[in-house]
Amino acid sequence: HKLDLRLSASVPYHSEESEISEIIEAVQSYQNQYINPCTSDYIYINTVKMVSDGTVEEHSASLLEPYTDQKENNGLDLLSEEEIASMAETAVKHHLSVHVHAIGDKAVKHTLNAFKKINVSDENVTLTIAHNQLYDQKDMALLKTLCQKEDIFFQTTPQWVKEDDYTIDYIGKQRYDRQFPFKEALENGALLTFGGDTTDDDFYENPFIGMYYATSRGNSKAISIEDALKAYTINGAKQLSLDHLCGSITAGKDADFIIISDDLMNLKNIESLKEIKVETTYFKGRKVYST
Repeated sequence: HKLDLRLSASVPYHSEESEISEIIEAVQSYQNQYINPCTSDYIYINTVKMVSDGTVEEHSASLLEPYTDQKENNGLDLLSEEEIASMAETAVKHHLSVHVHAIGDKAVKHTLNAFKKINVSDENVTLTIAHNQLYDQKDMALLKTLCQKEDIFFQTTPQWVKEDDYTIDYIGKQRYDRQFPFKEALENGALLTFGGDTTDDDFYENPFIGMYYATSRGNSKAISIEDALKAYTINGAKQLSLDHLCGSITAGKDADFIIISDDLMNLKNIESLKEIKVETTYFKGRKVYST
């Protein structure tokens, strides 16, 4: 009860290390240990996380076509489509949400195909694809089809669109130009959510810098400030099944909000996003931070 934040945790699944039943038992054990009146009302453990591939930086993201600079390498398939579907189906039956790390276009395809086999009937259970660096164009149509059936959360870190010196050499210009398709995902019905992927780097932790990169990609790729704000607030709360408590300033919800140094909807220019500071933070209506 002394926490000044909400902690939503997941339990990882690695097929080579654990049986599916062991993961479910682990989740239930953590729930019994941490979610009770003697610990905290602000801890939530209701998600199974799967890692289906690696990263582009390490040439281990799973690709449909080989890496441009390593012609024999398509990356790593850490989980098969069947394994993702089996674990996801079991998790959903136990009222647990599913979060899949998928960076390469092959990993994304496997995850989408696995989600196609899952029926979610519990409104507190969500399906999330995390990172979403590369998409095969055909799979945007599959994403749209899935989103017509149920909510699919497209989670990523917008700062990653920042240019670097190596990615284009690894995957080639065509794939490089199609990275992180935020706008396409929104247009195809996905719920976009943003996060920092780390807690020890100010550049990635700062949501306003993230909003800057999401809204300054050029007309064909950029999303609106309003959509970027939703990705950091209400959509994130929905992904974690906490939107009944937080994510928007709404009557009946807890008063979790911040006061910032500028008006997001009336900025002088897009560069101003990078200069916004948090001046005050309220958690459940209680001031917990002030400059």
